[in-house]
Amino acid sequence: MKCFYVLANNLLSVSFFLTQQFLQNRKLSHYMLKRDNLWLAFALTQLQIPVQMKWQNPDRSFKDVKEGDEITLECVVKRSKPQPDSFNWFRQFSFLPLHNGQTYKLRVKPEDRGSYRCSATNSVGSGTSQKYHLDVQCKGWTWQVLHAGKHEKQTGLYFLELEIRNRHQD
Repeated sequence: MKCFYVLANNLLSVSFFLTQQFLQNRKLSHYMLKRDNLWLAFALTQLQIPVQMKWQNPDRSFKDVKEGDEITLECVVKRSKPQPDSFNWFRQFSFLPLHNGQTYKLRVKPEDRGSYRCSATNSVGSGTSQKYHLDVQCKGWTWQVLHAGKHEKQTGLYFLELEIRNRHQD
């Protein structure tokens, strides 16, 4: 961290240059600094909170999510002081929150396929996680031929009657 100040017309102007390493090694948002026998107090008004998502799915990885499965997405903050007081979940490119809360549970439907991210906010600032892509395997369809025969003699087209059933493939 580098600091300099300028005294002009009895006004003290203070500027700080904060390095990324300084920000990463500090846990508080308020600081005291002594330079040339002058104590300066300052507060950082904006800090990025490092946010990561933790995906909880005890049965299988998220590469193997099937329609109807229940999954839990959890927003995890590695370091933050003060601790986050709000969490929001977003889907795709939306700026409107999909869900409020540190965890987000859903019973998967085909339309849930897409990218998800979470954000955490405290009184100092906020941070957003990387995107995670959820791919959903739809329930399978079974086909059974009930009847096959010539439908129209003149055109030579065949008639095929099918029975279609929806069932979950394991």
